[in-house]
Amino acid sequence: MTTLQILALIWLALVFAVSLWQHINLGLIMIPAAFVLAEIAGVPGKSLYAGFPTKLVLLVLGVAFLWNHVQESGLADIFVTAMVRAARGRAFLLPWVMAFLTAVICAVGEGIDASLYDAAGVEHDRRGRLAATSTGVEGVWAAGDCRRGPATVVEAIADAAEVARAIADVDFNKYADCNEQAGREDTCYERKGSLCRDKRNCTKTRCLGCGSVCEVCCDVCPNRANVAIKVPGLAKHQVVHVDGMCNECGNCAVFCPYQEGRPYKDKLTLFWSEQDMENSENEGFLAVDEDHFKVRVAGTVRTVSVDAVNTGLPDHQGRARQLSVSP
Repeated sequence: MTTLQILALIWLALVFAVSLWQHINLGLIMIPAAFVLAEIAGVPGKSLYAGFPTKLVLLVLGVAFLWNHVQESGLADIFVTAMVRAARGRAFLLPWVMAFLTAVICAVGEGIDASLYDAAGVEHDRRGRLAATSTGVEGVWAAGDCRRGPATVVEAIADAAEVARAIADVDFNKYADCNEQAGREDTCYERKGSLCRDKRNCTKTRCLGCGSVCEVCCDVCPNRANVAIKVPGLAKHQVVHVDGMCNECGNCAVFCPYQEGRPYKDKLTLFWSEQDMENSENEGFLAVDEDHFKVRVAGTVRTVSVDAVNTGLPDHQGRARQLSVSP
């Protein structure tokens, strides 16, 4: 074992001891202890933060807050009393009764207060959800939580965009071609991801290049399954979807600024194996050996030589050969 590994074990034992001695929650003391150990070990801050389970922590805090609310409202006592009565004095049945009641509650789910819809004559399902942003009543539209139930911010934005299109006939895609400016790729990449806080003097540093360099699907993919590659002869980077790294979470489709865009389905796909290619309907390619690759175009699969001048592929799909030989 290295010195650092021995130090980590000693540090872990010390944290356990302090937690037992001072009656402090182990998780609360473990988090700062991990940061201190990482600082001693020289772990870069970005790497440390990248591995921090932010979503899990937020979930735990949300559950703790909800349970505290349940306790304060007296619902917990009612719930436990009902379980004990259902078990009829048989202690071994309590876990099973708890599991059953939890399943029932989860199956019922959350509902929307539909009294406003009922008063306006808007049709909805039994949970108060609407089928679309258009309610069927003139001048009444629904977006976000009041249409879907508990929804994400991205879903609410998508609904708002749909409502704007319907009310004001706004086309969010019609400026895409106008915004594309050849020769600005390097400038856009330099500004990408930067945040200008100087609102008065930010005209030269604001990132306004989304029409030229989008690649949002590359940034939001948690598995890095969408990759931007520079292809000789093409002005813009091309996004390649790596099938073997994708679990089809749909995150790229949610954040895609183009209407009905699904990068994990639409983008040219690099397959890792013959079986992966057979199980997918995506257009893409598979390296057979050093000199040949198999490509699927419009549902047709063919084997093409890397050195072939004319692959017989349509112009818009000739990218497969370029991508396969690009460094």
